[in-house]
Amino acid sequence: MADPNVDLGDVRDDDPTPINDPPDENADEDELLRLRRDNERQMRERLDNRRHAAAEFRRLNPPNPNSVKFARYTSLSLISAIGLLLYAVRTREQFYLAVLYLGSSKLAYITLGNAAVALTMILFRWVTYTFLNGGLREMERDAVSEGLRWGLTD
Repeated sequence: MADPNVDLGDVRDDDPTPINDPPDENADEDELLRLRRDNERQMRERLDNRRHAAAEFRRLNPPNPNSVKFARYTSLSLISAIGLLLYAVRTREQFYLAVLYLGSSKLAYITLGNAAVALTMILFRWVTYTFLNGGLREMERDAVSEGLRWGLTD
């Protein structure tokens, strides 16, 4: 899959030559007007080519809704866990009391557990992308994620 963050301003035309040479000093007004119109037409054509290339890129590489949901889930889980840790440290003012609160609160238990699941999923995606070049098939990915799910809950 292509990188969706590609700068489409770098799309080049096949013809690298300049649009028109500057007019000489002896050119009359009609010649200058014709050159200006030609330049404007060619610039519009180049702009249209870039727009078509950008639209074609977006059509061929739509954003994956699963990755958007995954990014939203993991970021919200980690932000809520960090917020909980900051809340515990600021309100309890001592390390032992903060750890005692985190260990006894049901909300803290669920929030930190959710963050641990999110970190495990991030680690799984990173390992498969780095060491397997993203090359797991659907069945293999499901088998590994099932193993992780049962391993986490036990």
